[in-house]
Parts: sequence; structure tokens; C-alpha cells
Amino acid sequence: GQIQELKQAQVPTIAQLRSAMLDPAVNLLFERMRKEVEALKARLEETQNELSAWKFTPDSNTGKRLMAKCRLLYQENEELGKIISSGRMAKLEGDLALQKSFSEEMKKSQS
Repeated sequence: GQIQELKQAQVPTIAQLRSAMLDPAVNLLFERMRKEVEALKARLEETQNELSAWKFTPDSNTGKRLMAKCRLLYQENEELGKIISSGRMAKLEGDLALQKSFSEEMKKSQS
């Protein structure tokens, strides 16, 4: 009996909860605390990211994987650059041959 009454006395009623949420001062405090928690979470995540970046070394496993990936991408880039430049050369050579034949045709038609 008495324990049950004490438990009931500690549990706030719905009306008490609603009145607490309707109190502008309480709402303002909760809103400020919520924003502060969000800001702190963002700062924590940023700090953890900075720490991870700071721990990166070429000797770490992550560092080795990243360096290998960079080398692979660099080689791929070099190969693509060669393909593109050889493609450009072929196009320029084709254009030049076309210009030469056009020039020859013009010379023939004028003579």
C-alpha cells in the first residue's frame, strides 16, 4: 500500500507534463540544451575525423592502401592521357590529310 502510494506520487501526471511543456521558460531551456547537444555532437565528429586524419601515415595499413590506390589512379591517369593525346594526333593527321587533298583538288580545278 504505502510503497505503491509513494511510487504514484513520484510519477508525474499527464497534466503536470503538459503544463511543464507549455512553460515558455522550460521550453526555451530544453531548446537551448538540444541545440548545444547537437553542436557538441558535430564538434565531436569533426574532432574524431581530424584525429583519424592526423593518425594517417604512409606506414599505417590505411596509409598503405591509400598510397597504393593513388599510384594505381596515377598510372590510369597517365594511360588515359596517352590515349587521349594519341587520339587527338590521329584526328589532326586526318584533318591535315583532308586539307591536303582539298588543296590538291583546288589546284587541279584552277589549272
